[in-house]
Amino acid sequence: MRLRLWLICLSGSWGLLWGDNTILNISSSGVKKMSIAIGSFVLDKENSLEESKNLEVRTIVQNDLFLSDFFEIKSVDVGDSLAMKKALVQAYLQASYYVRLPYFYFFGNLFDAVSRNIIFSKEYKVKHEFYRNAVHTFSDDIVHFLFGERGVARTKIIFSSQRSRNKEIYIMDYDGESLKQVTSNGSINLTPCFSHQNDELLYTSYLNKRPLIYLTSLYSDRTQVFIKTYNLNMTPSWSPNGDEVVFSGSVNGNLDIYVIKVNGHDVRRLTFDKAVDSSPSWSPNGEEIVFMSMRTGSAQIFVMDRYGANVRRVTYVRNQNEAPAWSPRGNRIAYHTFENGQYEICMIDLDGGNFRQLTRDSGNNEDPNWSPNGKLICFTSTRAGFSQIFIMNTDGSRQIPVTTGSNDYSPSWSYFKEGG
Repeated sequence: MRLRLWLICLSGSWGLLWGDNTILNISSSGVKKMSIAIGSFVLDKENSLEESKNLEVRTIVQNDLFLSDFFEIKSVDVGDSLAMKKALVQAYLQASYYVRLPYFYFFGNLFDAVSRNIIFSKEYKVKHEFYRNAVHTFSDDIVHFLFGERGVARTKIIFSSQRSRNKEIYIMDYDGESLKQVTSNGSINLTPCFSHQNDELLYTSYLNKRPLIYLTSLYSDRTQVFIKTYNLNMTPSWSPNGDEVVFSGSVNGNLDIYVIKVNGHDVRRLTFDKAVDSSPSWSPNGEEIVFMSMRTGSAQIFVMDRYGANVRRVTYVRNQNEAPAWSPRGNRIAYHTFENGQYEICMIDLDGGNFRQLTRDSGNNEDPNWSPNGKLICFTSTRAGFSQIFIMNTDGSRQIPVTTGSNDYSPSWSYFKEGG
């Protein structure tokens, strides 16, 4: 709606100037794409220091807008009005920046391509080492201004990696940059997930020779065993309100689904079937939980309410469906399935209809996880001969690697920052 109002209010002459071909392309989520050009991003050399020269500011913004799936980026000289008109460019960006230690300064402008008027302008000032965050913020601000939705350029992805001899937990920007190691315990660490404040992680670790769920703070050295009650604990998932954690636990060798308060008390068992129940994930409203169960003789996706009642089967296509992840908008479930000798990412509506396979014939593709705005999915793929983290649109298009050179597993996307 915001895009439509902007076109009417600020560019009423578009249909006359650009002709009848100004229909916008459709993104994978059904939102109309805007044609945008990226102009000059000028380094203010008079005010800047040597540290500015290698900052790929323009490249960061271009990549953010491309990955957002809101824009069709046009490679055109923004100073050439005829070329802009021919390419049906609707808006363009220009910016300037400089470094005066300890700060990075960024000045970004969005222009209407027809009137050449500035329609959005903002200044950013951050500590120099956080310059990428300022540029990502500009990208997200453009998305929000034009479409009224939140962009994911400032989000993070956590994952397990064998960059060292062991599987440790790492965190990075959603585009694969600013990589940082979180754990260094020399063990096997898997299935990490963020708290809703993005300040703590839960993950499965074999540090004590058996899988237990650990909690680690991202802003301190605090790490502790989160659940000690059962023989095996794995695949944790934080509730949307942050008060509870659902996980897979085993007492006598059989995995079931449990819920526990974040203070480590009030454990409730939700499943009692003799078959394996694992890999739980909360619905966005916290009222239901999706999980994998072997109760029908094969791995299938089921949904139950938060108390373990009203269990219903969701998947009926194929016989090995695992690792379900509930979409932020609550209407779809992504998961991986085994077909023709390899794993593929699939998606299904909550009622079990509209099955779609998103990856095909490109190695093993596993462990899907949604971006917080529901427009992208991260997952692992072995198509290059080793396991990498990829992101793609929700229709399976534009599958792009964001890690390389090592075996990476179990990606999980951060939440939006409150008020940001």
